[in-house]
Amino acid sequence: MFRIVRLIIILLSIATTVLSIFALVGSYKNEAYLTKIYLLDFHLTDLDVSQLIDFNGFSKRDTIHPDSKRDTILPGRTVVEKDLASSLSDIGSTISGIVNSITYEDMGLAQVYSISLWGYCKGEVKGSSKTEKGFDNSDIDFKWCSDPKPAYFFDPLEIIKQELNNTINDKITGASGSIDISSDVRTVLEQIVDNITYETLNLPGNLNKQLTLLNNLTKAAFALILIMAILSAIGVFVQLIGCCVDPSNCCLSCINFLFQTLVFLTGIIGAGLATGAYIYVRKQINENTGELGIKSFLSIAFYALIWSAVAAALLVLIFTIIGHCCGCLSNNRKKYKPLDAPAVPEKNGYEMGYNHHQNY
Repeated sequence: MFRIVRLIIILLSIATTVLSIFALVGSYKNEAYLTKIYLLDFHLTDLDVSQLIDFNGFSKRDTIHPDSKRDTILPGRTVVEKDLASSLSDIGSTISGIVNSITYEDMGLAQVYSISLWGYCKGEVKGSSKTEKGFDNSDIDFKWCSDPKPAYFFDPLEIIKQELNNTINDKITGASGSIDISSDVRTVLEQIVDNITYETLNLPGNLNKQLTLLNNLTKAAFALILIMAILSAIGVFVQLIGCCVDPSNCCLSCINFLFQTLVFLTGIIGAGLATGAYIYVRKQINENTGELGIKSFLSIAFYALIWSAVAAALLVLIFTIIGHCCGCLSNNRKKYKPLDAPAVPEKNGYEMGYNHHQNY
């Protein structure tokens, strides 16, 4: 019974290690078996650029700051300055007249973006981009992934600027060919790059204010899942060593139980942080799908892997406790009399009736 329970614990510990590692390295690079593992993705198929970016804020910003060397326009400004301020104030209306016809493709944006613990990937939906029920997330073909960075900091403003600059310079990443854009569209993209800020970027819900918290939670989840994978791997070696020593060794039993408890706690906290944070992000995005034209999905693969790892860690802990409580991991060998112990002389019935040492 001891060996059976120990074998079950070893197999479950190996499962915990493998599952947590696969969840951790999801989308590390552009490989089909990795790009399906991510925290969250969002589709830009119906993106309304005029709703995502506040172009009216451009004219306000430029009118207040037409010259980087001073903050306000003096009352005695020249005619040239007045004309400059007037032309800058018309930027928003001019851009708005063009932007209504701009699509995500004109901006050089991908159809689908996924966010992982290492970076982001870009792809497109195979076949039709929609189903009868809405956006289709069942078959995504990812074309490109960013350079991996542990506990990746997702900055939507920086990504938008980077993508637009690539489009302007005809250096689109992950695209099979270049995109032909008109001079008017190119001018609009240049204005967006020069003027867009978080004040003019209308992220869904209140995500503008929650980005720092979101990234801190992502870093914490990454660290905890990494610790879970390391401790569970160490736990496998502890179990293997336990097969070669006396099962009643109290020190080894305490170390084993401590490892299993830490593995479970780090796993469930890390998985809980990642799941809670990105369920919240998905909710914020999808509540504004009708306005912005953006739809978000969670990765079934990632959350299945990480929660399966947590479940396996819990089973390891349960089997460890059951083993100790039932004595399966303790030394149940029978106690026998030492071979060198002196033999006790047999007494017959006659001798048992008298006490030869009794004094009368």
